[in-house]
Amino acid sequence: MQNNKLFLIIIGVLILLLLGLVFVPKAPSPLAKLMESRVIGNITTTASGEVVEITGRTLTLKSEEDILAVPIGEEVSIYRLTQPEDAESGEKIKKISFEEINIGNKVEVGVYLKADGTLEAKHVLLLPD
Repeated sequence: MQNNKLFLIIIGVLILLLLGLVFVPKAPSPLAKLMESRVIGNITTTASGEVVEITGRTLTLKSEEDILAVPIGEEVSIYRLTQPEDAESGEKIKKISFEEINIGNKVEVGVYLKADGTLEAKHVLLLPD
């Protein structure tokens, strides 16, 4: 009986040690450290992919195996990049409305990655098929 208690205590301690090794907090990535800086308010980047869902004014984009939902504010400018043979007046970029974006379209969205981890769209470019 005494041996069983000692055995269970040893097993319990070993399990706790192993769990401690598995759940050791990892050092934050350089990007995470950078985003914690009060000097940097946001990082500008581009989100691009195929529109797989439109919910309200949020575009869900898919690129390879990644999926990302990007909210598009009312004030965000939206443009269509035209093919040279499609351009009526020689314009390569035409301003369009949000409603002209459809599922299956390829888009590029200029976004700010804000310090709180959210995205803020700055412009949308609808790419030619």
